[in-house]
Amino acid sequence: MRKIIRKVKSGRGYKYEMECIICKKKFFVNAYKIDEDKNRGKYCSMKCYHSDPKVIEKFKKGAGFRKGNPPWNKGLTKETDERIKKYSEKMMRENHHNWKGGRAKSTGGYIKIKMREHPDATVEGYVLEHRLVMEKKIGRRLKFWEEVHHINGIKDDNRPENLELVVKEKHFGEIECPYCGKKFKIK
Repeated sequence: MRKIIRKVKSGRGYKYEMECIICKKKFFVNAYKIDEDKNRGKYCSMKCYHSDPKVIEKFKKGAGFRKGNPPWNKGLTKETDERIKKYSEKMMRENHHNWKGGRAKSTGGYIKIKMREHPDATVEGYVLEHRLVMEKKIGRRLKFWEEVHHINGIKDDNRPENLELVVKEKHFGEIECPYCGKKFKIK
């Protein structure tokens, strides 16, 4: 059992003066570090901790990591261990408790859709929804220099009639595509 000698004000918090249960040496511990479930505040050093008979017995039983013991999951992958494979399949996409249909809002306020197979997907597998809607509207993939402009300025309003294709340039204007004849605004 740990022994608290006195409580001392220290900065914004408190420190406790404790007595080591092994060597009876006095030492200070911050109040937030004292925890009944763990061994904090009982020992003045790691040397005293490892010389405690209870700790020695615990390590003899095999509890905790010891050099030379392989970790419990060494060599196990989704392919080799049926339990891990079954759990990982059960907790993916639609079955996961936090799945929101593959739709999320980006930090810029745009809606992004989970589509790993799309060529323009990010590393996480997301594509901006307004770009997908515009690709469907014009019938081809967008070039990297083409931007999709929200006419009403609402970034998550991705109706086809609210979107227009804009080519990055210095000033607003309008150009005609030499290949398909469609007119585009330039920015």
